[in-house]
Amino acid sequence: MVLLIGPPSNAVYLTARDSLEEARAAIKQEHWNGAAKILEAILKKEPNHAGALSLLGRVRLAQHRPAEAIVILAKALEHDPSSPEALLSLSLANEEVGNADEALSYFHQATKAGTSDPELLLRLAETGYGRGLYGDAIHALQKARALDPANEQYTLFLATSHFARGDIEDCLRLLQEVLRRNPRSPYGHFSRGYYLYKVGRTEEAAVSLRQCLELDPNFVEAKFHLAQIAEGNGDPDLARRLYDEILRARPEHANSFASLGRLALNDGSLAAAERHLLRCLALEPNHREAHYTLGLLYSRNGRVEDARKELARAEELRRTETGAKEKMLIGGGRQKVEYLDPGSTVAESLREAIAAQKRGQPAEAEQKYLRLLKLAPNLAEAYMNLGLLYHDENRLDEAMANLRKALELNPSLVGANYFLGIDLYLTSQFDPAVTALRQTLKVTQDIPDLHRWLGLSLLAATRYSEAAESLESQLKTAPDDREVIAALLKAYVRLSRRDAAHRMARLLAGKDSTTARIHQ
Repeated sequence: MVLLIGPPSNAVYLTARDSLEEARAAIKQEHWNGAAKILEAILKKEPNHAGALSLLGRVRLAQHRPAEAIVILAKALEHDPSSPEALLSLSLANEEVGNADEALSYFHQATKAGTSDPELLLRLAETGYGRGLYGDAIHALQKARALDPANEQYTLFLATSHFARGDIEDCLRLLQEVLRRNPRSPYGHFSRGYYLYKVGRTEEAAVSLRQCLELDPNFVEAKFHLAQIAEGNGDPDLARRLYDEILRARPEHANSFASLGRLALNDGSLAAAERHLLRCLALEPNHREAHYTLGLLYSRNGRVEDARKELARAEELRRTETGAKEKMLIGGGRQKVEYLDPGSTVAESLREAIAAQKRGQPAEAEQKYLRLLKLAPNLAEAYMNLGLLYHDENRLDEAMANLRKALELNPSLVGANYFLGIDLYLTSQFDPAVTALRQTLKVTQDIPDLHRWLGLSLLAATRYSEAAESLESQLKTAPDDREVIAALLKAYVRLSRRDAAHRMARLLAGKDSTTARIHQ
């Protein structure tokens, strides 16, 4: 008989391989229980099957069983130490249980292991992006694009990653590439409009957003950002009409209710404002702007306790949002130094310096940074963190020297530009402060006080119209900021905008009386 070709073990292997593909298909559809049964059947026959162990670890993680996933994935690595799939899942499982250093170490091992699987490369990119490791995300997406050049998803995600890293022109170039290939891509037009909006190029943004809506009239986020642009251009009627259109199509769009509440409050329509804001909070209880605006509304109509509660909640949410100074410390939290081996002496020294800085031990942190810079004299991130330390110590000349050095070595460090702008303002160097803060604004609008410092710098530089625009943006997210209101009042007076100045004066007077009532 010559019916069997090859040894019997090959037949077993083929069966396991077919079952493994079934499990992968189930995972792709997020049928976790079904995938688990298939993988458990494979492992009953072959307990050390590395591929099945790796996939089962991923399934256990998806089933919210991270501790079990870690045990399974560790076993997978015993049999295949360089499996990128197992390493990535082990990184995610360790992150889930709070082992940050192990999570980062396994992630770097996964990226170094290499793979030609576009789906796994996409997972690597998503993980890197989520942790602020934009260089790793970009590298993975470039490989995925090379393997599947026609996949628009990879190019759009690559553009997003470049934007997050501060590579604005690379982002826009990639989006143009998408639109050259597919001029009728609504998401391509939206992405271009969104990122142009984020860097303040609102006229170009509006063109792209309108093109998106011509192709897909129901693209809600395109309409929302057009409304935001209309608001910023001083056309509240158009903005209101667009928000209303959004809510007819999607009644659960919380941001539109928050925006309508803000517009109604600006018009003095307190009942309508309250109705919109409460609807927003019913949909999204942690909507910071809605809490702020509702607090301001209650302070106007004398509901002191309610005002205090809403403003306190808004402040609590503000503290948890991205943009806090501590999160700008490069090398701590999610913003790792991508090119450092996490186990190296330099990486360890950086972690120790940041830990001392976070503990409120500036002298110890300073010494650690200075020693670190002897080891790695071109480590831009260390110069930036040292600049933040000197900023907190009010050693502004030393702060600016270190922040400039950081930017010389790495111009894309957002935090360095931001704090350099603040320190330039504090030392009365107003035009350079504006330049530094505008550079920050090109990269991100997510720093809570960015428009505040930019507006104050523009005001001090006697650039009143630009100052008013920036301060108005800040007031939308911080309507109880007395300094911003006072600065806007001054700008409006200088611009002879009497009605606006009177409105700010009334608001300022109302805050004084409300504050007095709250503290009684």
